Amino acid sequence: MTFDLVIEGGTVVDGTGAPARVADVGLAAGRVAALGDLASALRRETFRAAGLVVAPGFIDCHSHSDVSCLLNPQGTSSLLQGITTEVVGNCGYSLAPFSASARAALFDRFLDRCLGVGSGDRIDWDYRTFGEFMATIERRGTGTNKAFLVGQGTLRACVMGSRPGPATPDERAAMRRLLVEALEAGAVGLSTGREYRPGCYADTDEVVDLARALGDHGGLYVSHIRNESDEVEAAVHELLEIGRRSGQRVQLSHHNVVGRRNRGRLRSTIAAVERARDEGLDVAIDFLHFHPFYHPHRLDELFPPEVSELPFERMQRAVAAAGFRERMHAAFRDGWVSHLELTYPGADWDYNILDAPGLDLPEHASLAEMADAKGVHPLDLAIDLVLAARGPIIVSRVIAAEDVDLVLRHPLTMMGTDTYAIDGRLGPSMALHPRNHGAFPRFLGRYVREQGVMSLPEAIRRLTSYPAERFRLSGRGRLAPGYAADVVVFDPDRIADRATLADPYAAPEGIVRVLVNGVEVVRDGVAQAARPGRIVRRA
Repeated sequence: MTFDLVIEGGTVVDGTGAPARVADVGLAAGRVAALGDLASALRRETFRAAGLVVAPGFIDCHSHSDVSCLLNPQGTSSLLQGITTEVVGNCGYSLAPFSASARAALFDRFLDRCLGVGSGDRIDWDYRTFGEFMATIERRGTGTNKAFLVGQGTLRACVMGSRPGPATPDERAAMRRLLVEALEAGAVGLSTGREYRPGCYADTDEVVDLARALGDHGGLYVSHIRNESDEVEAAVHELLEIGRRSGQRVQLSHHNVVGRRNRGRLRSTIAAVERARDEGLDVAIDFLHFHPFYHPHRLDELFPPEVSELPFERMQRAVAAAGFRERMHAAFRDGWVSHLELTYPGADWDYNILDAPGLDLPEHASLAEMADAKGVHPLDLAIDLVLAARGPIIVSRVIAAEDVDLVLRHPLTMMGTDTYAIDGRLGPSMALHPRNHGAFPRFLGRYVREQGVMSLPEAIRRLTSYPAERFRLSGRGRLAPGYAADVVVFDPDRIADRATLADPYAAPEGIVRVLVNGVEVVRDGVAQAARPGRIVRRA
């Protein structure tokens, strides 16, 4: 046999959790063909990997790259991290199925928030069904492999637009038909964003009814729960109830709790998950491992879009206009929920101020704490800060280091980025997170190598075979004969994230080579112009 490539003399960490071993890896026809001593084997190319780790390509179990892949098809920011497969369509948002009502109710707003205002106008919406969407991705090419979840919010938007309230029996049946159609096209499960419109309008019974439609398709129910703050225990209970009543496997998305007053409450939610597991519910957790910042936003996102989406100086003039402050207070009292997911008066407004151009503020000052010290309402303080700043103020919810450590170490936890892959740079108004370029190298560098939260073989398992098994991605997640030749080669002593809030586009260090289906997509830390990814359909 002649191999296309032999990766020679590397430290093989095969994805199963087994101890590392020095071995050669032979690749042929897009698959792993052999492991062992291949010194005498015929090959077209050799890559000498002594001192480097050779692992299966990483699987991002919580991605939103379906949002970006029609505009950023190569997915460079993910490939540079060693990510070769992404599970997309999380948090109740998927870009299919498509309808005009779904675009108006959901798609344009989400695209504007992620990729810049007007992004939806740059997409050729030439599909309607989930199968047609997958075919569109395949036709245009994709750098990473993609497995698709169906968003419950999208299903509701397709059938009901943005209308609140319960669905009628006919509307429930229409959503179930769309879900089954997507599953038959190869989608791997159903996701919900219980905190977000329009998915939040559904009651528990409606979601249980939809989850039951997973039926014999073997799909997974994955949920961004209803609340990650003061009511986190009740929100986790709803997830577990949906799993029990529907009879489906469930996954708790990016599990965390925000706000200083809620620190430590993850101990009770993790205990609830463990009890449910002991009682027979098939449940797991995915997690984003960033501290001290979580989701960065612009502070002016608390204003309505017709104000927050203006250029900065025009936005300031709109905020300074007579009556604006009073209208904002009235809007919050009437139930306005901003992009910052704040309510009035119940939320703790516990946002760290990470960057406030032109303002002299304490490092990581909390909006809530500053307002309390000044004796003013946080909304008034936020308006005052926006008016005084010389540029967009960047804020982030608070997540405690001890909570990060608790979830990170838990044996049910796998890792995700909770972001979307991009090629190049977004517009200057977008608050990109460092995780777009650094999530997985940060995990392996800071948490595994420096802090020793788990062994390297176990860490690689969490990034590869564990999510592959969980989402039933056949032939992915291991270095073994017959498996897809998704491979990452990295320096275990150098791998690290370099992206920061100030420079979120900085590529990570230590990723030497990445292959997707046997095709090189990263060489010496530089992305190559190739789109060898495939749609990974439900097995």
